[in-house]
Amino acid sequence: MMRGPGWWVGLLAAVLVLGACRDDEGEGCGDGPACAAGSQCTGGRCVRPCRADTDCTGDQTCDVTLGECQAAGGACASDTDCAGRHCLLPDARCVDCTAAQDCPGGVPCDATAHVCLVPCTDSDGSEPNDTVATAAPLAPGSSRTGTLCPADVDFLQVTLAAPGELQVVMTVEGAAGGPRLDLVDVGGGTLASGTLTGLELRLSAPGLAAGAHLLRLSTTGSSPTPYTLTATVSGTAACTQEAGEPNDTPAQATTLSADGAAHGGALCAGDVDHYAITAAAGDRLRVVAAGQGGTTVDLELLDPAGTSLGTGSPLQTGALTAGRYVARVSSGTTPRNYTIAVGITQGAPPCRQVDAEPNDTPEQAQAVPTDGTQVDGAVCPGDRDRFRVVAQAGDELVASTLMVPGSGDGPLVLALEDASGNEESTSTGPLQVSSLAVGTHFVVVQGANAGAQAAYRLAVTLTTPQAPADPCLDNGREPNNTTAVATPLVLGGTVSARLCADDEDRYRFTLVAPAVVRVGIAFTHANGDLDLQVLGPGDVVEASSTGVTNEEVAEAGLPAGDHVVRVYGYRGATNPYVLTTAVASCAGDDQLEENDRPDRATAVGPGSYALVRCPGDDDHLAVALAAGDALQATLTGPGLALELLDPGGALVTSGSPLSAAGLPAGRYVVRVTGTNAVNTDYALVLGVTPGDARVCVDDAAEEDDALALAREVGPASLADGRAWVTGVACAGDEDWVTVPLAGPSRITADLVFNAPADDLDLYLRERQGYGTQTRALASSNGTTTHEHVEGTVPGGTTVALQVRRYGGTDAPTWRLEVGAQPLQVPDGGCVDDLPDTVVTAGPDGGVPGGRDDTFSTATWLSSDGDTASARAVCAGNVDWYQVWLSSGQVLTVDLSYTWSTGHDLDLKVYKPSDAAQAVAFGVSSDDDEHVQYTATEAGAHRVEVYGFSGASNTYSLRVGVTGN
Repeated sequence: MMRGPGWWVGLLAAVLVLGACRDDEGEGCGDGPACAAGSQCTGGRCVRPCRADTDCTGDQTCDVTLGECQAAGGACASDTDCAGRHCLLPDARCVDCTAAQDCPGGVPCDATAHVCLVPCTDSDGSEPNDTVATAAPLAPGSSRTGTLCPADVDFLQVTLAAPGELQVVMTVEGAAGGPRLDLVDVGGGTLASGTLTGLELRLSAPGLAAGAHLLRLSTTGSSPTPYTLTATVSGTAACTQEAGEPNDTPAQATTLSADGAAHGGALCAGDVDHYAITAAAGDRLRVVAAGQGGTTVDLELLDPAGTSLGTGSPLQTGALTAGRYVARVSSGTTPRNYTIAVGITQGAPPCRQVDAEPNDTPEQAQAVPTDGTQVDGAVCPGDRDRFRVVAQAGDELVASTLMVPGSGDGPLVLALEDASGNEESTSTGPLQVSSLAVGTHFVVVQGANAGAQAAYRLAVTLTTPQAPADPCLDNGREPNNTTAVATPLVLGGTVSARLCADDEDRYRFTLVAPAVVRVGIAFTHANGDLDLQVLGPGDVVEASSTGVTNEEVAEAGLPAGDHVVRVYGYRGATNPYVLTTAVASCAGDDQLEENDRPDRATAVGPGSYALVRCPGDDDHLAVALAAGDALQATLTGPGLALELLDPGGALVTSGSPLSAAGLPAGRYVVRVTGTNAVNTDYALVLGVTPGDARVCVDDAAEEDDALALAREVGPASLADGRAWVTGVACAGDEDWVTVPLAGPSRITADLVFNAPADDLDLYLRERQGYGTQTRALASSNGTTTHEHVEGTVPGGTTVALQVRRYGGTDAPTWRLEVGAQPLQVPDGGCVDDLPDTVVTAGPDGGVPGGRDDTFSTATWLSSDGDTASARAVCAGNVDWYQVWLSSGQVLTVDLSYTWSTGHDLDLKVYKPSDAAQAVAFGVSSDDDEHVQYTATEAGAHRVEVYGFSGASNTYSLRVGVTGN
């Protein structure tokens, strides 16, 4: 305990005024002559210290509470009987004090010992050690100095490694109080006591067992008692410590190399050894400790904060944070020689983010596709990525991650949180959660431990359960008839719903930046006409579609903020429908979109590109490199930066100009990023220097040299009606592009290249039969650097475009500009099909393609189940097809369309030898005209498709031939 030294000086001054010292007991003493032999000056009086009556002389008895001899019958009735002390009336005995006012200078009075608590500074550095539980260790053979303050108790613990005798010597400075030295048990009971001789207390305890033993030091005096205490043990086996001592605490830990080699050590009884190991971020440690001769030791590993990471041997950790780790070795009371070894596995390479950071909080969460499309991401140590999904009531979510090889070290953990950030589920593997609440949820990707890092690909699928028995509940979305209760909608998803009587559906979505948005509904028009609107604040119409086909599509450039999709029936019509949405691009973006992620990078070859970066929308261009190629890139544009990503998504280099040589083969991505707050035009020049003898460096879309491998120009890329496709035409190579169209459209395609001597041609083709063969519907094969094809499509289909090399030795780069303009068809109107409307460019300008309106210009169909899709018969128009048959073969023809009054189609079959007389007919009034005809002669048999009474309609035609 600590007391100020000023109090002790004040007490000495108070004692001095008591008078001269007398040599008889009970009389005052101070600076005069000392007390008689056997007595000591305590509290200004000469008293004889004692622990029992046998310690006193004559008729004196021992006051064991005060530890002093008093005259027998020394009862008191008042303070006057106590020679300057105070009478404790309940006990009728003299004491130093009964209350604080009895002590000089306001010093407190100990209520139990009745002594003044003289201000005292305890010099024992092991304080507090006033209880058995806080006993300070005292090694045999060592000394400890300290001070016993009035009413203070010090406990010390001496551990014997083997049975033996304990000898303790306590030397006090002066005889200012009644010092005591006791050997006690854990309950405080006295086992042996020290004998006072002069200024020394000696205690001897033979026959003690191995283990811990307690010493209690105390004083009955009212003044501080400085002391020195020494403990020795005989009969105990010797223990030799290793050279690294002292290493008994983490702060004293011996530095140990993590080289896997065994290092020797020794533990004495009650000893603990510590070893320090330095780890870098991501490192993993393996620590092994074993006692020699088949014995065991205890092993524990502490982190830099001193927290235990585990016990036992061996100890294997996961990826760690950088810092100083400590291995602790102990063996209890039995000496041990042992060995310790530490191995280290270095952590993952420096972490590189490849996703749209920051996305660590719900507010920063990125929207993620819910159709299973993979999204690239990366977590660094301590990082977490959040992705936002919007669920309908009862939806089921499945999420999984695939770590990119070589990108780091997991494992990764998936979690799902609700809109408030509360965890709903977690998994170290695929995450599956059913019966979601309606609204926003967050998919969280993070490392399973603090040192985990890895690049990954995340796939999320959100599945809406089957509709309830009453389809007008729309799987729990109703009521959503007004803007105030509109159903949350994630752009890029699909919703299956239904309009019932007197019903309309509304869906709300939010744009964080201006964008071109495409909204569509698909339904069967014959069952009820549905219409579509996109509404802004105040329900102002921003876009609409009110056609009379099986699909309505509205597209517009919208500002940031909330918008509402309204689906309603014309004149109260009811119908099921499928709602689809997409962000086509930010308003004013370039025609290489969508390329805002590495996995959506637009394939390009060497060349110059004039492009646009919208705020928050990075552009990604894919370049195919062979082993040893060198790439050069130069960017011109204010506030923009250029980066090169390897095939795994890791950053290779950055800057402009950018150069990288000697690269492994693969698909590399050039990323244009920046902090621009407005749309920014920029120029990008890409160059590739082959690392081998190649003449041609192809584009990154390879292999796209067949219809089955064609790259697609999707609806998002055609959001503003035009899209670019770029490539390189190497010798012997073809490049294919497909364009899916949702409804009646005008399609145009312009091929432009920069090498007149290396001529390219453009073909408009469709699949023929079940194989890989195609047929050309039109071609543009002029001798200039510009080829052009255009035509109309009456309904939803996919248009295929082929870029084909005609000749030359060099490898020209080319650009294909595709346009798709939706056509608004009034009720009863007709859009003719491509074979009738295609126009090509040549030396003499635009010329129509070959029409299929006559017997002699019939389109050839193969006999192995060929189909002619997206065809139309308009008023006054007839379509002809021809199929080769051998005599005896059976021709089957199916004409499929949507029948309604005024839109009935029919068909006829003609022999090769007679263009005027049909031999088979399909003239029913339903949605399929089915005809079978057995050939009586070999040759090209014609099929005529026409409208009954001049009717118009869209259709598909399928033929099959059986027999020898």
